[in-house]
Amino acid sequence: QADLGLAQVDYSRGSQLVGSQAISKGEFDRLSAVLKKSKATVNQLKAALEKKRIIAPFSGTIGIRQVDVGDYVASGTMIATLQDLGSLYVDFFVPEQSVPKVAIGQPVQIIVSAYPTQTFPGTISAINPKVENSTRNVQVRATLANPDGKLLPGMFASLQVLLPNPQPRIVVPESAISYTLYGNSVYVAVPKKAEDGSLEKDDKGQPVLIAERRFVETGERRDGQVMITKGVQNGETVVTAGQLKLDNGAHIAISDDKTLAEQNSAPRAN
Repeated sequence: QADLGLAQVDYSRGSQLVGSQAISKGEFDRLSAVLKKSKATVNQLKAALEKKRIIAPFSGTIGIRQVDVGDYVASGTMIATLQDLGSLYVDFFVPEQSVPKVAIGQPVQIIVSAYPTQTFPGTISAINPKVENSTRNVQVRATLANPDGKLLPGMFASLQVLLPNPQPRIVVPESAISYTLYGNSVYVAVPKKAEDGSLEKDDKGQPVLIAERRFVETGERRDGQVMITKGVQNGETVVTAGQLKLDNGAHIAISDDKTLAEQNSAPRAN
C-alpha cells in the first residue's frame, strides 16, 4: 500500500511536469508503468489474503474446533465440522421385489434410539436407479425436517415406509407359531362340540375349549408379530405359549398373556 501511494504521488507530479516539459516523456511513461505495477501487486496480495479467509459454504452448526490459534494449517486440514440440522436425510435399503411399492414423495415414519417413543415423519426423496450386486437391494433416501434440532447426523434409525391403501391383515405373536419340517402351524382355541353338534359347557356354563392345530401360511414379520395369510380367521383365539404341551383336541384354559401385557405397558428405565 505504501509503494502504491508513493507511485500515485510520483505519477501525479509527473503528469504536471510533463506538460511544462520539465521531465521527458520517457520518464513519465516510466512513472505510469510503476503505478500500474504497484496496483497489480496490491491486487495480487489482496486476492491471496482473501483465499486465507475461511467461509462456510452453508448456514449450520459448527462442531468442536480441531485446531488452535497459531497452528500451521496445510491445505485439506479439517478445522471443524459443519452440520445443517434443519433438514436431515436417512439412507436405507429395500429388497428389489419391494421396489414397485415405493415412490418419490411417499411418507415414512422414523424412530431413533434416543427417542424410542417418538416418531419423526419424512418423505422419500430419492431412489437409486440400480440394484446392489452383493445384496440385491436398492438404496432409498428419505428426507425429514428437524425444527427442534433433536436429531443429529449419524444417529441409528428404524424406518417404516407407509404404503398407500393399507389393508387389514391378521397378525399373531411370533411365539404362537410352531415351525416344523411339515409346515408352520398354530393352535386355535375352539369350543368343544358334543356328538349332536351342541357346544359342551363346564360347571360355570362356559364353553369347554380345546386346542385345534392348524397349518398356516405366514407373511411378513415385524416387531415380534407375524402376518398370517391363510389358516386363521379374524377374531379367533390363538395359543401363544405352552404349545409343546398341547395335542390336537387337548382341553385348554385361557389366561392373560403376560408377555403381551409387558409389551403394551409404558417403557421404563433400568
